[in-house]
Order: sequence, then structure tokens, then C-alpha cells
Amino acid sequence: MKNCSFLYHVFKKTIILGLLLQLSSSSFLATFGLTSWKTHQKITKPLLDYAVKNQNLSFMKFALKQETEGSLNWRRLLATMAKIDADSAYQLASFYKSNFYNHKALLWFKQAARLNHHGAKIQWALLTLKMNDNSEKSFNEAMLALDLIPSNSSSLSEDVPVSIQRQKAIIVLKIMVSKGDMKSFNSLLLQDLSLLLSHEEGQMLLEEFKLFNLDYFYSLEVQKNLLNPKNYVIRATQFSTDSVEAEQGAVKNCLADIQLFATNIKDLYQTQKLIEDFNTSQLSEHVCLPPVRYIPLPELNCHQEKLYTRQDTLQCDESSWHQYAQTIKTKYIAVVIPQTSSHVNLGILYLKSGENSQGFSHEITHLLGFIDEYPIPAQHSKCQKAQERPFSLNIAVLKKSYDGDIKALRKKVLSHIPWGENVKDTTPIFVEKYNIKNKEKMVKGNHWQLGTPDNYRDEIGVFITKTCDNSPRRQIAAFKPVFSLTHLNYSSLELPKEYLKLLTQYGHEFQMPSYEYNIALSYLYQGMHKNAKYWLNKAAFHEDSSIKKQRILEARF
Repeated sequence: MKNCSFLYHVFKKTIILGLLLQLSSSSFLATFGLTSWKTHQKITKPLLDYAVKNQNLSFMKFALKQETEGSLNWRRLLATMAKIDADSAYQLASFYKSNFYNHKALLWFKQAARLNHHGAKIQWALLTLKMNDNSEKSFNEAMLALDLIPSNSSSLSEDVPVSIQRQKAIIVLKIMVSKGDMKSFNSLLLQDLSLLLSHEEGQMLLEEFKLFNLDYFYSLEVQKNLLNPKNYVIRATQFSTDSVEAEQGAVKNCLADIQLFATNIKDLYQTQKLIEDFNTSQLSEHVCLPPVRYIPLPELNCHQEKLYTRQDTLQCDESSWHQYAQTIKTKYIAVVIPQTSSHVNLGILYLKSGENSQGFSHEITHLLGFIDEYPIPAQHSKCQKAQERPFSLNIAVLKKSYDGDIKALRKKVLSHIPWGENVKDTTPIFVEKYNIKNKEKMVKGNHWQLGTPDNYRDEIGVFITKTCDNSPRRQIAAFKPVFSLTHLNYSSLELPKEYLKLLTQYGHEFQMPSYEYNIALSYLYQGMHKNAKYWLNKAAFHEDSSIKKQRILEARF
């Protein structure tokens, strides 16, 4: 019996030893090494390789702390962790975002979202909208990301934090604003009103909406709920429109007022900043700008169309503005629209998204009666023949050559240009022209070339400019009062003091007709003559000159 017992113990130890010998080195590390790093705080490459291979997240997190944030090893290890851990993916995405690697950030936010990180879904949507500048494609992808966040009222058992639900609602509302989908906007606003009113973030959004006149588009149900005394009462903001309007009303010599509109939240904020910047410029003394307002882009009925040499210029049905006319208290309107070029069409100024204050000022000069001093399209009506009467403060289109008595010619030309009386008697406006009679001899005659000589460049004169250089009519040219380049050549340059003097001198005489004239022309093109007549009368009401009134009433501006 003793021998049997002895043999049993030998056999048992042999089996245990055999099992130990079969353990792999990695299993040994798993058993003993991972305990050691907790005790001795020491990381070895074999340990790390094992942790990575076996997705030991606890060990990898410890190893990550030993690396310098942002280093190659740190990023590589975090990327490995991000394959299985949502927080790691979110951390890596946030690192790339903070360092402006937006494409890499978006990649890891998406990975975190796949691992059900709700914050990453919010960041995925926000970054997509930022990178694609509020395009239709970005709207669709952002909504795809946000749809991954279940509603707490859905059948899914998961509870989503209220803060995430609120952020989701805010982003979706802004998308609806940018798309101009007021039906969906009001439906969502009504659904999430309590969610928004319960927190400062949501309250600020509603203040934004009020600031930019979005409350004009609220449904009756939304208005009723906002008026409920049980709900939060929206407090006044630092951007109070009343104070801004009062300040604008105090501006002296306000020769023109322009109501600006924008079609999305981003452009609304940028346009308000544009107004603030403009109010420090030369023209601010003469132009009043009330706070910017929102308008849904679909209601403008715009489409892409080629206009002269501009490619893909956005053209809109301007009769659409009739539905807002009762709320517009200005002579002109300006609208910021994505994917268009900045330009003026009679009483409406179209601005591209992101336009700077200098470009904005340049376009405003056109409303006030100034013409570009760089070459304009060859088809432009003002460059087809010599002007019959002055049409601009700074440009006169006249014949280049004249024959006859120089005194009579000088008097006639100066009477046909707005700045004529500002030209000194000592400043010439003609130079003698030579006629070639034969190859050897040049004979002076009673022939004159219009244009003040360059050596009088510091005076007010009649200087040739490039406005009509593209015109096929070579016998005419455009002339301006000053020799130097101006704000009408390059928006970065100043408007000469002589031009500001002309603006004050002539007031409304050379200004564009009001935006109501655009509405009238649009109705005329549609054959709606009764409507057109109504709006022509509204446009004529703004004018002091009986001649200008008549031209507007006859749609001949």
C-alpha cells in the first residue's frame, strides 16, 4: 500500500510539472508579469506586446500614461486602444481636432461613434458641418450621425444623457434653419421646447433665434407655448436690436439704409460682425444698417445661371420679396447666400458667404451711385455709346475725340459730368490732337483728345479709366475725376475724399432705385402688369427728383 501511495504522488507531481512546462512564455507573463507591473510600475516590451495582442485595456491605459502626449508612440498605442475602447477613440479624435487635423479627427470620431460614444456622434456631426461649409452633403451626413443617438422616448432601453439630447436638438434645429425647412423646424422646436428651456444652452439658442428674427417664422403652436407663463421668459441679450436700431437712427447724413438678410446661423453671425466692421468705415456716416435678419433660402427661389462673365451666379425670383415688404423699413436689401458672387442688381445687394467688410463696402458704393473703375463686361449697356446724361457719380462715358472750339467743348463736357463744377479753370481736360497729313510732316489742327494730362494728377480732372476697356466701341471711353486708383478699382483701397464730397453734394440723385423696383421688374417679366405697377409706385415714392420718379414709373431706369 505504501508503494502504491508513493507511485500516486510521483505520478501527480509529474502531471503538474508537465502542465507547467506546457505553459507558453506569454501565459507566464500574464500570470506573473502583469502582477509585477502593478507592484513595481515597470513596463517591458514583452509585457506591452502581450497586452496589445490580448487587448488588455487596463495595462495599455497604464502604458499610455508613461508616453508623452502627442508623441508617435502615444498616438500608436491610443489608436490600438481605440479599436476596442470608445473613450480612447474619442480622446484620439479630440487630439487631432485640437491640432487642426480635421480629417483624422473625423475618422476617429466615427470610430468612437461605432463603439456607441454619444459625444462622438455630436462631434462627428459638428465637424462634418464645419468641414463642408453647410452643404447639402454635410447636412445629410450630420443627420446620419445624429440619428445614431436614440431618443429617450424611443423603444430602445438605453437612456441617453439629457445634455446629449439637447445638443442633438440644437444641431438639428440649426440644420433645419440652414435648409430653410420651416415646417420641420417648427415641429422639432415644439417637440423639444421643454428640453431647450430647461437649460441655459437651450435658452441661448432661443435668444439667437429672436435676435435674428427667426421668431417671425414660429408656428402658432410654438408661439403659444413660448407665451405660457410657466415656461422660461427669454431674457434680453447684449445684442438687443432695439439699441442697435436706436444707434443707427442717430446717424447723421444717412443717405441710404440697407436691411441685411442671411440664410443660416453661421452667416447670420458673420453678417452681424460685418455690420460692426462696416460701422467703422468711411461710408458708415452715410449708410444705416439695421441688425441682420433671417430668411429661408428656398423662399428666394434661386437657381444657378451665367451672368455676363460670371460663372454660376445665383439668380433669384425677386418678386418673392413682396411677402416681406411690410416688415422691411429700408430702401435697399442685401442678402448673404452661399455659392454666389457678391454683386448689386438694382436695389438688391447679393453677398457671398464670408465676404469681408472691404468687399461689402465696395458693393454698397454701387447702391450709392458709383461705378467700377476696372473693366466691366463688354455687354454692359453703359459702355455701348456715349452717355446722353450723367448716370454715375464717378464715371462718365464720353467720346474720346472732339473737333471745334476748345472753350465751347470744355463747357459742354463739364456740364455733362457730375464733378464738372469741381474742376479748376486752370486744369486742362483736353490735349491737342495731331493729324498725319503725310509721312514726313505732322500738322496741328482744331482737333482734341479728351483727358487731363498726367502732370495734373493731383487735381480734379477728367482722367481716362478702364471701365469700358472691354467694349467693342473704340470711339468711346470711361472717364473719372481722379488720377489715382480707388476703392472702385480695388476694395482694399480708400474711397477718395473727392468721392465722398460728390456723395454729399448729389445725395439720392445717382442712387439705385429701391428693392421694390426689383419686385416690379420681376412681375413685368412674368406678365403681371397690375402687380408691377403697384411696386413701381412704391419704388418711386423714395425719390426726390421728378425726372428719376418718372423713369422708375415707366420702368426705364
